[in-house]
Amino acid sequence: EGQGGGSGSVVEAILSKRKQKEKGKKLKKRKRRLMKQECDWQPLPGGLLWRIRETPLVVHNGFLDLAFIFAAFHGELPPTLQGFLARLNAMTPNIYDTKYLAIEDFGERASYLPYLFTKCLAGSTPGQRIVPYPLTANPADLAPRSQPSAGAASGDGVNGDGANGSPALCEKFAQRGFCKAGQGCTFSHDLAAIVRRDAEMGAKELSSAEEKRRWKLMGKQEAAPRKTPQRVQEEGAVGENGCHNAGFDAYCTGFVFARFKALLDEGRLRASRNKTYLLGTSHAILMEKSEFS
Repeated sequence: EGQGGGSGSVVEAILSKRKQKEKGKKLKKRKRRLMKQECDWQPLPGGLLWRIRETPLVVHNGFLDLAFIFAAFHGELPPTLQGFLARLNAMTPNIYDTKYLAIEDFGERASYLPYLFTKCLAGSTPGQRIVPYPLTANPADLAPRSQPSAGAASGDGVNGDGANGSPALCEKFAQRGFCKAGQGCTFSHDLAAIVRRDAEMGAKELSSAEEKRRWKLMGKQEAAPRKTPQRVQEEGAVGENGCHNAGFDAYCTGFVFARFKALLDEGRLRASRNKTYLLGTSHAILMEKSEFS
């Protein structure tokens, strides 16, 4: 009996361990299932584009954004470009692209979103000097932190010296809104200074000599030494835009459009409706159904 009782205890212990193991597996499965449910996207509201049909849809360089919106809120993308344009236009016939407006209607030298937002926030219009915008709580926030408005107009612009020995403007960032060196760049990414320099030149086009000078300077700056990681950490992200995200970009795009809309007459605004650029090109495309399709 003693031996039988002992073997019975062993069996019970084994069964108990198995039950605990199975219970643990079930708990893990349940946990994974719950986690998956939390991560799963719920179906987006179908027909949303039809419901906002009369509302202007504003984008910035938004050809791919429009394709994503179509796929997310309507359905699978059509197999042809003309099919996509026709169906999109039927649902959203009032599309405006702030990049297109900036280039075609205002002749801006730069058209990247942070530049346009800074310029509109400062209340600047083509050919005018920057003046504080009424909605700006503190206009001094738009002033250059370390250099006068001339930026790289004085000094060689290569050894980090601009006017009065201050940091020269990074020409690549000034023209494109992007610099591979990022925070390691030894030149200034101060958007207010960039906007101010362009505003002081007025609406006139750059001379060929000035264009060549800037392109040449850009090449020299790219070859210049970058900041050490220690220096970047000590200085922090001064001059960098740390708010680049979808929500903030949407706000900036809406703000820029509101400013442009106030400056353009109805005829010019209507003429720029449903026009955007193909990504990475200067070729505009009409976002409407073709008469030949």
